[in-house]
Amino acid sequence: RVMAKQVVNPIERHVEKAVLGVAGIVLIAVIVMYAVRSPNQVEIRGEMVTPGEIDAKLAQQALDVRDSISSSEPREVPFEPLADQFAAARDPFKRKNLPTHLRAGVSIGPEVPFVDPKGAKPGQAQLVKVQTLDKPLVTRGRSTYELLGGNVYTPANWVTVASLMNREEQAKVQGLEYGSQRQDVIFGPPQIQRRTMRSDGTWSDDGWKTVEAWPTTKIPSLPRIVFEIEDGRQIVPRESRRRVEGFQEELNLPSLQMEILRPLMPTFFNGTKWTFPPVVACIDILRMDDDYFNPTVVEPTSELALEDRIGLCETTVADTDEKALTPRQKIDKWFDEGAEWLARAKATNSHGDATRAFNNFVEISLNSHATSAQTSRAVKLRDTAEQLMRDIVRGQRHGGRGHVLVEAAQERNLQPTQLIWVHDGAPESIESGNTYQYRIRATLFNRLAGEPGKFDNAEDAKVVFVHGDWSPPSDPVVIPATSEFYVTGVDTRKKTVKVEMYQWFDGVWVTTRETFKVGEKVAATKRAEVPDPEESGAVDRASVPFDTGYTVLRINWGRMQREKKTRGTGIRLQDALSKGGAVLLAGKNGAVIERFVSTDKANPEKKAASGRVWRPAKKR
Repeated sequence: RVMAKQVVNPIERHVEKAVLGVAGIVLIAVIVMYAVRSPNQVEIRGEMVTPGEIDAKLAQQALDVRDSISSSEPREVPFEPLADQFAAARDPFKRKNLPTHLRAGVSIGPEVPFVDPKGAKPGQAQLVKVQTLDKPLVTRGRSTYELLGGNVYTPANWVTVASLMNREEQAKVQGLEYGSQRQDVIFGPPQIQRRTMRSDGTWSDDGWKTVEAWPTTKIPSLPRIVFEIEDGRQIVPRESRRRVEGFQEELNLPSLQMEILRPLMPTFFNGTKWTFPPVVACIDILRMDDDYFNPTVVEPTSELALEDRIGLCETTVADTDEKALTPRQKIDKWFDEGAEWLARAKATNSHGDATRAFNNFVEISLNSHATSAQTSRAVKLRDTAEQLMRDIVRGQRHGGRGHVLVEAAQERNLQPTQLIWVHDGAPESIESGNTYQYRIRATLFNRLAGEPGKFDNAEDAKVVFVHGDWSPPSDPVVIPATSEFYVTGVDTRKKTVKVEMYQWFDGVWVTTRETFKVGEKVAATKRAEVPDPEESGAVDRASVPFDTGYTVLRINWGRMQREKKTRGTGIRLQDALSKGGAVLLAGKNGAVIERFVSTDKANPEKKAASGRVWRPAKKR
């Protein structure tokens, strides 16, 4: 069979070739676009950059920006003082334009956070138990104080009462009750009481009287703590809490704490020199004081450099030339200086101070007089100083932007105990001739004052000071009389008695002789030589009121007695009785005494009283 021939269009006949040509053109374009010329170029500062160049270009641009910032001057930005606006913003009355007599309805701001130790729960705290002090020791004397800059001179008896408190143990007790963040012990003014021996030589437990300490340190006014009700619970308003916090800050100043614990006596013009009760050695008191002198210094101060504020210790050397120091004293001095420079370098990043500290510790480590312990300690501190020097240099190389890594801050190891003393020295407080006993108790600031939510009894939050129990009583303290007298003769014709009187006046003993009749008081105002308070070394003839406190009741010229005779340092009684003069006297308290002429003249106490009389130095 013969098939019919098909007729093919020219376009149809060449379409396959056209498609192949277009595909070839596209392939060539792709090869040019992706193999010959990359489309992943960006423009940086008018320059096209390929992927292989972009990282280097961006890094260079970042360095240029950094250099530009480092070398440019900071632009001054004008500002408006906003202190007054901030102050007004803190005051809700001013902020809302309200009258100031309105009372805030709710507390402002949250309460101070409280961190409890394990086992302690908020709302269950009790007032901390303050430890009872041990039996106190006392010192006494009679002196003339210089007051108001030396313009006023006040004679008075004084007694200093002292006992030791274990602050370390008290802190542990306080931490368990109040929480680990409230265990620091802040002292309040301690208190003392005294009682007087009765005429029969006994004591009465009802006779204890609180004594107002003098001199004492003035503390800030106690904050008034008030409660308000919010959501059914008691809270302390923000302003009241601020007062408590401010009071705590002022009370806890190291200088004030030291004055509270160990207040100083005023300057004495004359009389007995003040001394502290011998509870601990003087050097131990200086170490206790040093905790308050240098609260932020970790390294302990050497004995050589301890400050003697009480002026009674002889262990310190002030303004001593280094050539006169012993090798051990030099090492102590270098340690103190090095520790001070090291602490300053850590605080200020001072390379110079770190270098000075390094040199000091090197000097100690190479010193032949240093003990092995001192050498080991010096090497350790030397390495610390050297590392600090490297850290400071590294920070400077980074343009001051680097951080100097220093060892973690350390706390000062406080003395575990603190000596507490109180003075009973106010003029006319202590009566001469009496015998007293004293007791003392410690006082601590309530670290949870103003936080009723922490106490089992919310009212405990109003207590500012917590007192300990009273200590056991001290040994009896005998206060000598300010006057003594001795009958030295009787005159049968004039019917008088001769009396030798001794009087303590302005810090010295003076004497005079007078005669008295029956019914007359054994007292007289006479002039006597005493030190001139206005001019050192000068003598003043002052008008002295001699007063024995007795009145002559009767003079007996023929009283039978066994006469006494002095022999050496002793007294011998005569074998036979003899007639001699005697005097009956009545005291202010109603007591009646009899004094014999022969006994008083031979009394060793009369000789001792005569030896105490102040006499001016002989002029050359």
